Amino acid sequence: MSILRRQPRIGEVYMMRFGTDIKLSYQRAMMSGIFYRIYQLEQMGVEPDFTDIAADFMRGKEYNLSSGRNLIGAKQRKIAKDYLNYYNCWKQTLIR
Repeated sequence: MSILRRQPRIGEVYMMRFGTDIKLSYQRAMMSGIFYRIYQLEQMGVEPDFTDIAADFMRGKEYNLSSGRNLIGAKQRKIAKDYLNYYNCWKQTLIR
């Protein structure tokens, strides 16, 4: 009697590979693709720049900038810096 094994689901493969239970989503797959394109540009000598992506993220949203010295440009730079941090984590994890 042979035992048939089922193929592991993509979430299970991800868990085995990376040791986390984070699920794959459209947003994560899209960001991984963007990060890969930026990685390719970085290999050609172009400095990673996320200001356009931050501007796209902010488009159509309203932010409460009344407290302190918050400016729309400062908010955009903060989001771009966050994307740069995410990119560096992505690069350390996936590019070997």
